[in-house]
Formats: sequence, C-alpha cells, structure tokens
Amino acid sequence: MTKKRTLRSKPLNQFRSYETGNKKVDVGSVALVYGALLAALGLFFALLFMAFGSVFMGMMGKGDGGSAMFGGGIAMLIILPIGYGILGMVFGAIFGVIYNLVAPLVGGIKVYVSDAA
Repeated sequence: MTKKRTLRSKPLNQFRSYETGNKKVDVGSVALVYGALLAALGLFFALLFMAFGSVFMGMMGKGDGGSAMFGGGIAMLIILPIGYGILGMVFGAIFGVIYNLVAPLVGGIKVYVSDAA
C-alpha cells in the first residue's frame, strides 16, 4: 500500500505587506533616472524626425534641399538625446528637491513592499 501524496499550494497571503510613506528621495538618483528616461524619449523623437525627413526627402526633387534635410536628421539624432538628457537631469533634480520639501507636509507617496524571499 503506497502512501498518497498531495501537493499543497501555498496560501495566497504568504507574503507580509508593509506600507511605508516615502518622505524623502535621493535627488541625484531622481535626476539620473529622469535624465535617462528623457534621453530615451529624445532618441525616439530623433528617429521619428529622421523617418519623416527621409520620406519628405524622397518626395522632393534634386536640388530642393533634400541633403540638408538628411543632415538635419543626423544632427537631431545627436542633439536631441543629449539635450533631452541634460534637461531631464536638471528638471529631475528640481523635482527631487521640491518633493523633499513637500512630502513631509502631505505624507509622501505610499509604497507597498513585500518580503518575497
């Protein structure tokens, strides 16, 4: 006679949740993350600019400034991500400082963390 084995599933509430109010952020990390996100957005916009520029360049005849439009697309591919990244870092730092001033007054952002091991 063999013993029957049953598989038990873990209960759904196996993790304890902790509710915390985030009342302070590291300004440098906020600036870095915001700058990286805006640099990626700038790259996306530059690629769109190049795509539409190449479409319009094909519609234009020779000597109508098509090469200048292509050169502008390459310049935008370099300038937009760098410019957006720098502006993102500056405004991310400003927003981080403003958050650190306002969060203690209003309670901050609630974050739910579980200790999943």
